[in-house]
Amino acid sequence: MRNRLVRSSVKTGVVKARSSADAGEESAKQKVMLAVSNIDKAVSKGIIHRNKGARLKSGLVKKLNKKQLSAER
Repeated sequence: MRNRLVRSSVKTGVVKARSSADAGEESAKQKVMLAVSNIDKAVSKGIIHRNKGARLKSGLVKKLNKKQLSAER
């Protein structure tokens, strides 16, 4: 049950961060950092595999950087 709760919070955080980054919101960076924190906690507890955690974090940061770069131009 605890694993489900943590896994659910990771998924929710990732979805919110992705949608925020896509929309180009100001709070996107904060949401991405919160999602990264949740992912790190889940990896440290052994709920998700470390490679999956790295893959999720990489995708979020790439999306955030891509949107920030296009917003600056």
